[in-house]
Amino acid sequence: MFAGRPRARARVGLGAAALALCAGCGSADRPTDPAAAATSSAVAATSSAAAALSSAAQASPGAYGTPVDPGLPNPTSVATDSPAPAPTGATVDVVVTYADWDATTASIEAGAFVQGIVESGGTCTVTASRPGAAAVTASVPGEPDAGSTTCPGLLLSGGGLGSGSWSVVVDYSSATAQGRSTATTVVVP
Repeated sequence: MFAGRPRARARVGLGAAALALCAGCGSADRPTDPAAAATSSAVAATSSAAAALSSAAQASPGAYGTPVDPGLPNPTSVATDSPAPAPTGATVDVVVTYADWDATTASIEAGAFVQGIVESGGTCTVTASRPGAAAVTASVPGEPDAGSTTCPGLLLSGGGLGSGSWSVVVDYSSATAQGRSTATTVVVP
């Protein structure tokens, strides 16, 4: 049957030799059934892990470092504390995150945040100005955020926004702080 195929004959011969060698691999202690062998290995691993945990639990205290002194007070400043409010009359940095013309709404849209202060009750005022034209302003309440106060959704619209370059600034004012952004140029078509 394998007379014309020497490689096939060699493979069959090697396979039979491997089976013959493995037939003697089992013993009374170790079953030859693969599922039983896996269960036996899992039990041995679990026993080793339990022994390691038991010896670690019995190790002397402070084996991995110095124990905490229970007489020390609990910490009062933690990462979840909100930033301290700025002192009354403090000057803060106002950062414009975007300012551009929106043709769909026919308005200048801007957004900003107040760095280093988290509070509600402040007012964000956006102002667009240019030589020879009346300034256009709008205000929104500042909103507290994780690490700053935001000035979202500032919109300047109306007939007063003629074509040309406008200088846009955002001011922030509250009972505790005030600040002004640097000017950003927005071109109205």
